[in-house]
Amino acid sequence: MACERGNCEGEFAKKERDAHMKVKIDIDCTPEEARAFFGLPDLGPLHKEMLSQMQEQMRAAMANLDPEAMMKAWMPGGSMWGFADTKKK
Repeated sequence: MACERGNCEGEFAKKERDAHMKVKIDIDCTPEEARAFFGLPDLGPLHKEMLSQMQEQMRAAMANLDPEAMMKAWMPGGSMWGFADTKKK
């Protein structure tokens, strides 16, 4: 055992401390299989339901889309011409 500057350790302990091991594992599986392996819930049905509800809401919003009503809400006077008229005054 060599002791230099107060650092005394055996040759075995030094080799054990310096030993490194790398392990690489490749797993070939689908996302569903990986979720099942890790015990995560299957959110597929919930995802489909949420998407269908969002599509319904988007369709309803698009059906109520009226360009004239939007211009009245956004611009003074309800049109670009009304906006230009307010600048002239």
